[in-house]
Amino acid sequence: MSRQDEFKSNTNPATHYITWKSNDKTFAAYDKEAKTNELKKLPFEFTVLKVGSSVKGWSDSEEAAIYSNIITNSIKQDLSVRCGKSIIASGKYQDIKNEIVAAGAHFETNIFAMHEGGIVMISFKGSALGKWFDFTRDNKSKLLTNTVTVKTSLEGKKGAVKFNTPVFELGGVMEVGDANAANEAYDLVDAYLQTPVEEVNEIEVSEPEIIQDDSSPDDLPF
Repeated sequence: MSRQDEFKSNTNPATHYITWKSNDKTFAAYDKEAKTNELKKLPFEFTVLKVGSSVKGWSDSEEAAIYSNIITNSIKQDLSVRCGKSIIASGKYQDIKNEIVAAGAHFETNIFAMHEGGIVMISFKGSALGKWFDFTRDNKSKLLTNTVTVKTSLEGKKGAVKFNTPVFELGGVMEVGDANAANEAYDLVDAYLQTPVEEVNEIEVSEPEIIQDDSSPDDLPF
């Protein structure tokens, strides 16, 4: 262990947890310190730092949040899924997927990003996640130099259910100062994500209304 490792923080460096709200056609931001929710006005611009994935949900029977650690490789890394303070599943996502879904949880992608000068964590699931996958497949190489902007939403329909998804666009090329700030923020995020799950002293448990995001009628078939 290095001296830097000895004193590094094992707390999530994100100051806000952000989700897509289908009914409102925009993002909602949960302020970790103030414990308040706020709808963001579009356009919404951010700089991608690092991408992970986790499990979130809500147990009606236990009246408690379902949540997990954040991993960056679902094939090699294990999830530790909890309901309240109890571990309900552990292992690779594909091995425990049925248990997770039965418990009332879903898979989501967690994007650590720079937004308005600070580190935030943006989470997508369902159809919004599908749109993010499509966007990154076509633009991954440009995410190092460009920001991402959401200016509007797109309406979709599955059966009788209508929903709205974000429309992602490449933003402008970052200035040198912004790029340097993003590199420094990346180091903080990377250190946090490398912390063993048993040492993490803060696993995100959002309010039920944030967890029960309405971004789509169902999850993607992972």
